Amino acid sequence: MVTKALRENGHQVILLDVFMGYSDKEEDLTGIFDRAEAVSVKVAAIPETAPDLEKVKAQRKDQSDNFFGPNVIELCRMADIVFMALHGENGENGKIQAAFDLFGIRYTGTGYLGSALAMNKGMAKQLFLENGIPTPRGTSLKRGEDAAKIETCGIHFPCVVKPCSGGSSIGVSIVHDKAEYEQALKEAFRWENELVIEEYVKGREFSVGVIDFQALPIIETQAGDVSAYIPTNVISITDGQIYLETEMFHEGFRPAVNAGLSVSRVGGSAQIKAMKKIAAPIRVELAQYRELAAFSQFGSELDADTREKLAQGERIREVLKQPQYQPMPVEYQVITLYVATGKYLLDVEVDQITRFEQEFFTFLDKKYPEVPKAIRTEKVISDETDALLKKAITEFKAEFK
Repeated sequence: MVTKALRENGHQVILLDVFMGYSDKEEDLTGIFDRAEAVSVKVAAIPETAPDLEKVKAQRKDQSDNFFGPNVIELCRMADIVFMALHGENGENGKIQAAFDLFGIRYTGTGYLGSALAMNKGMAKQLFLENGIPTPRGTSLKRGEDAAKIETCGIHFPCVVKPCSGGSSIGVSIVHDKAEYEQALKEAFRWENELVIEEYVKGREFSVGVIDFQALPIIETQAGDVSAYIPTNVISITDGQIYLETEMFHEGFRPAVNAGLSVSRVGGSAQIKAMKKIAAPIRVELAQYRELAAFSQFGSELDADTREKLAQGERIREVLKQPQYQPMPVEYQVITLYVATGKYLLDVEVDQITRFEQEFFTFLDKKYPEVPKAIRTEKVISDETDALLKKAITEFKAEFK
């Protein structure tokens, strides 16, 4: 998703597997970013279970012991900046960051020292304790040490067993008795030779991101909360909120964002001019729809104006639905809202709107590709683009069945 978003904003981006690398032959890499999409690794669905690392290693063509695959360092040195998307031990323990520092490679995220201290949970606990920061009672346990040492540390069941420098909850267990404890030790030692064992603290989970010594808004992670559908509910580093509704979620409107209650002080500033102009009436029209929809349930006879507002609201809600993990380029967002707010969908059945949208995009790409291109590059809807878009809508609607 990050790669796609960066490309849509005009950046040349290569998605690179740091272990597998690119090619296993020496070649001239000049101009490789001009064919970035073709040389990028193809990402399959993320498995729910951890991969067999020996099988992964066997797939590497050069069979080198070097952690960096072929041409990785060379490509990273050619880039303006490396977006660190690695997860887990090797991506977050500071080793890659330190290597990049030595090669003069710019990268996003924390430096090598902060990464190393945060990833090593035993060391992090010591720093917390020495600086008076509350942390659960815990101890480190190395392979071969007496597992009963937790008793001398005052740790009782339930407790948490986890690899000292792991990530993504791999090898982590919450144990309630001795049998579970022994099984958890076996599982955690599969991944690392040193573990951290802590008392289990039941409570709420909060996260706070920090960038350049500035704390970002506090995020609470709630199990079973539909807000988990959206990868992050931090919409800005200033005042703002996205308000999600369970009812909307279960009705199939996802992301289930209540546009009337959601607020962002910087949202408008982040929009391109075309989007700001087209999206302006949506909030009011959705508010009118919600109010009228509640009123219409009483069975009163509705006048033509009310029926039109209800129909318009239904269609705006429909175009705001978004399949999970399928971001839409901003130019097509603008076109979709242009069609909806211009009331061109009033004579299209609600259950046909998704098909209308998809087929209209295909129609535009074939007959009027200059329209989305102009919106993407100029970031406004000029008079010329507006006229072309109206013409395209009229032509398409005449053939849409």
